[in-house]
Formats: sequence, structure tokens, C-alpha cells
Amino acid sequence: MNDKQTINYLLIIFIITNLFLGVGNYNKYIKNYTLNQNRIERITEFLEQDNITIESDLPKDHSAKPKISLIPKRITTNIRDSIVNNFFGEKREGVTITNVINKSEYDSQQRVYKKGLETLSFSTYKIIYRNFAIEKSVNSDDLLSKQKILSYAKEHYEKFPADLLGKTVNIVYELVSYGANVTYYSVYSGLPVFDSYLYMQINNDGVFMSTMTLSEVSEKFFHEAEIYAVDQVLFNLHQFINPNTIIKNITLGYARENQNSVFFLTEEAIPTYKIEIEGFRQPLFVNAYTNQIK
Repeated sequence: MNDKQTINYLLIIFIITNLFLGVGNYNKYIKNYTLNQNRIERITEFLEQDNITIESDLPKDHSAKPKISLIPKRITTNIRDSIVNNFFGEKREGVTITNVINKSEYDSQQRVYKKGLETLSFSTYKIIYRNFAIEKSVNSDDLLSKQKILSYAKEHYEKFPADLLGKTVNIVYELVSYGANVTYYSVYSGLPVFDSYLYMQINNDGVFMSTMTLSEVSEKFFHEAEIYAVDQVLFNLHQFINPNTIIKNITLGYARENQNSVFFLTEEAIPTYKIEIEGFRQPLFVNAYTNQIK
């Protein structure tokens, strides 16, 4: 056997060895931390005994995750001017500007741009859009297709600077009585950041209200900790929710410990399951490290 043949044989052995190592690593690290169909069926059947149904896909990945730190991102003058120009045009014909102080809000100073029945309100950390013409319009009985709703959402999202939420976003879609709610979340390490989003309310005529709040990751903690799988979370949650309940959506992402606190300077955010239940005004947040409701 010559040297060339020897090298070829060694190369083949090297490739086969690495292939087996890759399959072994997949089974050890990926497959073991991916919720399989059997577990999904078991938790679904368990909940259905009390007529609790789930209308969304379940997050399957439950590999170890680190925590992060978030800081709120300010709405600068440049950001504000860019958004106003995209909605109302650079000449801003017919646009009125009003400064409003709302003492009930922590971020009390607001600048409101109004054109006809459309308004854009800017505070230090939040942007609110409203179109009263669409909000008060009489909708037809025809149900909007998901494709049409998402096209409305995309058109609205593209009026904001492209880098506000980052290069990639996580899109969550929810059907409601008037049409749908669509949320675009910032993404960090593959997970949506629940404190950095554009939330849109949509009916047959388009987006009639949206809210944007921005946060940035200021620090990543390199230590990764195990998280609970979503079937374990649902099994525990079962004792806190009533029978005949519809779970509209479940998303695994990053959330601050204190979701009731609107104002924050710097705060840790941990892997969290956000669970939206029909009839609940606010979603439930479950700590993915401890499986406890926040």
C-alpha cells in the first residue's frame, strides 16, 4: 500500500469517527433536551381530562440556558424623527405636535404627533401608535387570513428603523375577537426578549394600535443552568387554572423577575415561559429555572 492510499484510508477513518461522535453528541445533548412527540401527547391528554386545550405549538428545546442583564433603551430624537417621517412624510403636512405631562406615568413627558385620526406618542422609553379611523370602523364578518394579518404587521413594522429590534425578530401571532395580535420580539441567543418588542393590534382594516418598548442586553452570565421542560411547567400549572380553559400561546424567552415593575434601570432577565390564557387580562410568567409562577 503506497503513502497516498494510506492517507486516504486514514481520512476515511477520521470522517467515520467524527460522524459517530456527531451522532453521539446529538443524542446526548440535543435529543435529550428536545421535547419529543410522546411527551407532548401525554401532557395534552392529561390537560384534556379537564377540558384544558392548547391552541399553539409548544416550545420543544429545554437545554440549559444562562441569565442576562437588561437595560432600557432610550427613544432618541433621531429615532423619533425617523418614525414620524415614515408615518407622516418628511414634510409633515397637517401634523400637529403637543407636549403632554401625565403624572400617573413614571415616564410622564410625552410628545404627541397627530395627523387626522392617527397619533404617534413618544416618551423616553415607549412609542404608542393609534389609528382611530380603523379602530372605530365596522368590520366585516369575513375572518382575516393569517397571511393577510401578518402582511399588515410587516407593513407596520417596516415603518420603524430596521435595527431597533435587531437583525432577527421572533414573531408571535394570536387570534382574538376583533382580528389578531401580533408581536415582534428582539431575539437574544435564539430566545425572544419579552421586554423589547413591537406589539400590534390588527383588525380587517389594518393595525389600529401598536406599542413599542426597547431593551438591550448589557451583560451575559456564562454559567448555564438547567430549565424545566414545558410539559413539566404545564403539569404544575394545571393546579392553578380552572377547567374549560384555553391556553392561547406559550413562548420561552427572557423576562425580568419583576414584570409588574414598568420602570427599571438595570435588571437581570432569566429564561421564562410566557403563557397567554383566554380570558386573562395579563399573561402568566413562569420561571423556567424554578417552575414557579412569577
